[in-house]
Amino acid sequence: MCGNFRVTDNRAVTAKDFDPYCVSAPANPGLPGGGGQQICGLYDVTPAKFGLTDNLIALSEHYGKHTEVYSGVDASMTVRFGAGGFVQAGFSTGSTTTDNCYQNNLPNILAQNALASTSRTSQYCHVSTPWNGLTQFKASVVYPLWWRFQASANYQDIAPLATAADMVVTNTQAAASLGRSLAACGGRVPCTATVTTDVVLPNTYFQESRLHQVDLRFSRVFRLPRGGAASSRSSTSST
Repeated sequence: MCGNFRVTDNRAVTAKDFDPYCVSAPANPGLPGGGGQQICGLYDVTPAKFGLTDNLIALSEHYGKHTEVYSGVDASMTVRFGAGGFVQAGFSTGSTTTDNCYQNNLPNILAQNALASTSRTSQYCHVSTPWNGLTQFKASVVYPLWWRFQASANYQDIAPLATAADMVVTNTQAAASLGRSLAACGGRVPCTATVTTDVVLPNTYFQESRLHQVDLRFSRVFRLPRGGAASSRSSTSST
C-alpha cells in the first residue's frame, strides 16, 4: 500500500530550525549485536523555536513516498478419516516492509505511525519484519474412541517474542554531539531535560526460541433419556 498515508507538518518551523545529533546505545547482551552502536539521525529544535506549533495534517504524497508492503503465504488443509476423525492444519508466514524515508531530512514533519524520537536514518525508516517473526503453524486432530469417548490434540508453533527497546538520553549525552544543551532546558543549569529514543523498533528483533504448545483433551458424550440434550465431560492438559 502506498497511498492515503498522513503526515503532520509543523508550519511554525522549517527543517533549518533543527540541529542533528548522535548518541550511543547502551551495551546490553539482550540488544542486537550486544548494543553499543551509534544512533544518529536525531534532531532537536533550536532554542529560539522551541514550543512553537502550527500543525497541518496532510497527505504524505505532497512530501514524498510512504509505502507499506506485505508479502506472505497462507495455507490450510482439512482431512477426514475413519469413523468421524479429522485433521486440520494451517501454515502462515510473511513479512511487512515499511518505508517513510522521505521524512529523514525534514525534521519539521512527522510521518504517520512514526515517532519524533526515532532515528531518521535508513536503518530505522526502511524496516522489514523478519519472516520468522510472522511464521506460525497450527494443527488439530479429533478422533472418536470406544464407548462415546473422544480424543483431541492441538499443536501450535508460534513466532518467538518480539523485543523492543528504547533509552532515555540525558542532556549531557545529547550535548556532547549537539554542541549545546537541549532546547527543552530553556537555559537552565544544570538541566534535567531528557529525550527518549528507540534503540530497537517493535517487531524487528525477535528472540531465538520459538513457542511450542500442545493441548490434549479427552471427553465423553452422555445422552439423556426422553429427548434430553446431550452433555459431555472432559479433561484437558497442556504443555
